Amino acid sequence: MSIPFSHTATAVVDDDKLDGILQYVEFFLNGTQSLGTDTSVPFEAVIDHTHVSTAGTYMVHAEVVVDGGSERSVAAVFTAEFATRVGIASPTNGTSVVPPFSTNLVAGVDADHVVGAVTVTFFSGGDTLGVDNTPPYEITLDQTAFPVPGTYPLYAVLDDDFASSTSEISFLTVELLKALPFAEGFEGYAAGSDLDGQDPDGSHPWAATDVVVTNSPVWAGNRAAALTSERAVATQTFNDGQTDVWTDLYIQPVFASDDNASVTNLPGGSSFAFYVGTNGQVVAYNGTNKTPLAHVPLTEGQWVRFTVHSDHMTRTWNLYLNGNRAPIATDLGFFDIGAKAYTEFGVRGAGALRTPVDSITIDTNAPAMNAAGIGTVLYGR
Repeated sequence: MSIPFSHTATAVVDDDKLDGILQYVEFFLNGTQSLGTDTSVPFEAVIDHTHVSTAGTYMVHAEVVVDGGSERSVAAVFTAEFATRVGIASPTNGTSVVPPFSTNLVAGVDADHVVGAVTVTFFSGGDTLGVDNTPPYEITLDQTAFPVPGTYPLYAVLDDDFASSTSEISFLTVELLKALPFAEGFEGYAAGSDLDGQDPDGSHPWAATDVVVTNSPVWAGNRAAALTSERAVATQTFNDGQTDVWTDLYIQPVFASDDNASVTNLPGGSSFAFYVGTNGQVVAYNGTNKTPLAHVPLTEGQWVRFTVHSDHMTRTWNLYLNGNRAPIATDLGFFDIGAKAYTEFGVRGAGALRTPVDSITIDTNAPAMNAAGIGTVLYGR
């Protein structure tokens, strides 16, 4: 049985075997604690949390009292344990949220094991988050309760006329908001330092392998980043759900053959992807198909500006070269049509030459492109 509980003990009496006239039946707990008497069929007594308030093994027996004495029944044994009366029903343990957010913190209450009026108080550590005394037992949480990213313990305390019960702890993670716009010029980092963990604004830490900050070559300012090996990779992640995004950067790409592992094994969930082939032509993924693009061939070791406009609503992307207003490719299909929002930017792979990259901007607004040619006109009148 689960505490608190209410259970009816019933005694069956065979009148033909009584040595006298039945007066009453008395029920006992653990031998001596009287649970009450009954004088008529069915002979019953109620056992509840007022008799059994601690977990353990208990014995119940009945004594039949007749005018000539009493007879004791065979004892029945039962085990009592505390019911799990309250738990965190929502959000589920391990849920992650991104600010700003609003969610209901809901307690699951076992109505079969409460006594009288119920009050549920919600906590995170020693901080009270709120109180509710009517089902469904819930409060609203938002970022004002958890202004700093981190993992927070949540639990509920149920108080009723029986006792106070505490739920198990459930954890809620408030993620660091990694939102657009993003701008990186690498100017604040020491030359020669690893890029991994560096952060331009306190909310966009780099995840990088074999990528260092360099002071030569650079496109602008005094710093750039350099990929130093074939396994080199640098990534930024975003979680603000943007669907119409411009990615703009300067890079000295290492040319790659079509069978190079870095261009054939794209990360799952990629929306756009492209590389420069050994002939200096950009090869873009149109869906899962590699498509060579027509333009003046690039020269390895020179700075190139790439601009990508990715539209997650139409699952298409455009590619611009060296700031020209006219794209070199339009309406290319996403590599992964399941990509619903812009969540990651990555650059990877270098050869015998390092691959420097600089002046990265990722925004929902289009970057400034080269001015349209107006031309010079001479006239007379």
